[in-house]
Amino acid sequence: MMDKEEVFPIGEYLDTAIRRKWFIIIPFILSLILTTGLYWKLPKIYRSDTLILVLPQKVPQDYVKPTVTTPIQYRLKTITEEILSRTRLETIINELNLYPELRKTTPIEQIIAKMRKDIEIKEKGESSFRIYYQGKDPETVRRVTSKLASLFIEENLKTRQQQAQITTDFLSHELALVEKKLKQQEKAITAFKSKHIESLPEQRESNLAMLRQLCERRQTIMERINIAENQKTFLQHQLASLDRFIYPDTENQVITPNSSVQSQLAAAQNQLLALKNIYTDNHIEIRKLKEKINQLKKQLESNNKENQEIQQVQMLNPRVLELKTQLMTINMEIKRLKEEEVKLKKQISIYEKRLEQTPHVELQLADLTRDYNNTKRFYEELLQKKMHAKQAENLERRQQGEQFRILDPPVLPKIPYKPNPYRLFPIGIFLGLGCGFGLAFVVEMLDNSFRNPKEVEEYLGIPVLASIPVIKKKAKLFWS
Repeated sequence: MMDKEEVFPIGEYLDTAIRRKWFIIIPFILSLILTTGLYWKLPKIYRSDTLILVLPQKVPQDYVKPTVTTPIQYRLKTITEEILSRTRLETIINELNLYPELRKTTPIEQIIAKMRKDIEIKEKGESSFRIYYQGKDPETVRRVTSKLASLFIEENLKTRQQQAQITTDFLSHELALVEKKLKQQEKAITAFKSKHIESLPEQRESNLAMLRQLCERRQTIMERINIAENQKTFLQHQLASLDRFIYPDTENQVITPNSSVQSQLAAAQNQLLALKNIYTDNHIEIRKLKEKINQLKKQLESNNKENQEIQQVQMLNPRVLELKTQLMTINMEIKRLKEEEVKLKKQISIYEKRLEQTPHVELQLADLTRDYNNTKRFYEELLQKKMHAKQAENLERRQQGEQFRILDPPVLPKIPYKPNPYRLFPIGIFLGLGCGFGLAFVVEMLDNSFRNPKEVEEYLGIPVLASIPVIKKKAKLFWS
């Protein structure tokens, strides 16, 4: 075998290809036959698809904010899981009578698993996606793809409406709870103010003014008591002096009953005159004095015999009666002033206690008011959110929100997706030609004959003087 290490020129390659043409043609034809047989033998799988566009809501978000803010990728995944669930796929299988042959021998779980594999969802950017379905019957494939597209559109609307409804219901429930809490806090503040109405911060100035007024009145009363005490002391001294002057021998003095009654009557009448300057006729002291005067008059009338000497003494000493009357009046005035001073002291103590309680009441009221204001602010925020959620819910119910729309409806596939002739036949041709050229190359490499003078000269190392061309017979010429 001669050494053929040199690369043949292209002309010699063509000569070789022509010379070994049957080694190329026969594998090529066999490859085409096998490819065609394989194409017709393999089961035909058709595929249909549809393009669904994600349309934004028709009303601008500046006016109505949607309650569904989940990105389309997450929602699409959720919707896909819902549609590819066992219940949904089993319904589609029964409704469209899919996989009739498999249903006779295969459990429904395996059929559903196969259908999941036959369905494919691909996102096309952020605003569209495609739905693919493959099967043996073109019309069935188109119907299933159309059904899946309808389910995606319906499920999207249903999901958005449900989420909007859930949001509205949740906000309504929370709003009711907050409103109840707000009313309870309002009642608590009202009850607290009613309980501490005298110690409220807004009553501080009036309480201070009243306390100053009561203190001034008490001071005035104390001064009047001091003056009355001084007058009482002075009258007691005067009365003692007159008694010693009129009754030097008090041990031998005899006072008749009638004299005592007259003294009491005169004293009561003078006391009545004095009290009328202070109290009204309906005052209890005046009523008591009037009753006492009436009793004394009746007693005086019953006593007809009077001691003349005692009468003369009484008549000669009106100053004593006057002083006693004044002393009695002053004693009553002192008693009244002291009673009034005690009342004022109690009132002062009450107002002082109110002022002492005011800071504590103010702190407690501030806590209640702060909690109420926070709850009210939260209530107003929830109310605003509920209004927006209700608008969004109405938007979804009217199908004015974000929607899925079929942009490219599914069509009836005419060419199988598997096996694809546009892929299968080029592969068969390529393999046939590859095998043919490979076989021709191997045969050529195994052939040791010389094909031209150049090969002889290179092999023998001597020049070729002449060469006889190949003489072909007619039969060979026909096949060549």
